[in-house]
This record gives sequence, structure tokens and C-alpha cells, in this order.
Amino acid sequence: MILIKANKEFKVCKLRKGSMDASTYLKLEKHLFAIISEQHCITCIVEEGSTEEIDMLSSEQGWVSYQVEGQLSFELSGVLVSLISPLSESDISVLVTSSFDTDYIFVKQENTAKAESSWKKSGVKIRNQEKN
Repeated sequence: MILIKANKEFKVCKLRKGSMDASTYLKLEKHLFAIISEQHCITCIVEEGSTEEIDMLSSEQGWVSYQVEGQLSFELSGVLVSLISPLSESDISVLVTSSFDTDYIFVKQENTAKAESSWKKSGVKIRNQEKN
């Protein structure tokens, strides 16, 4: 398995429910990775440095994204478990999200070397995202 390491850091933001109006969305649009609408709040994952003008309840900075390379079939099972287990054994906390095609694992910046070492020991290859 191959993971692609993003060449930028991300911030996880908690917004008030109903605060994601058109103007807020337009401020984030170019830097937005994901929006998760929950019952009482909205969680956004955005590129670092892109939320200065947004009224947040709280935020957590310094996340690095690792994308599972390739398109994953919905019939596949165990992909995330095989990637998260080595991190759990090394006491590394993660944030995980998925798209239609693949999975993303977010690791705090200060834990990236330890995470990559754990993955490599379990046979996972890491490559850096190509610059845009």
C-alpha cells in the first residue's frame, strides 16, 4: 500500500451550526478539504492560514494528510484498519475521513516521523505529493 503525504498542513475547525453561509463558504472555498455537518455544529478541514476571517468555536492546527493512493472499491475491507493499527500501537492519534474514491488519514505534524516509521515497518510506502 502507498500513502501520499500532502505538501501542506491543515486545521480542523468547529463552527456554529448555521454559520456556513455563502460568504463563509466563499472565503474557505479554495482552501477547503472537507465539511462535516453534525447536529449541533459544523466541522471543516481547511488548509492552514485560510480561516483568519472565520468565526470559529474552536480549532486544532498542525495536521498533515496522507491519502491512500489509487481508487478504492467499496467492496474492499480492512484498508483503514491495516493503516491505523500500526499507529495505534505507537500511541499516535489520528483523524480519518473518506471520499467516494479513497481514504485520508490526518496525523499531527509532531507525530509524522513516528507515524511514517510505523507505517514503513508494516510495509507501507510513503511518497510526497507532487507540487502544484
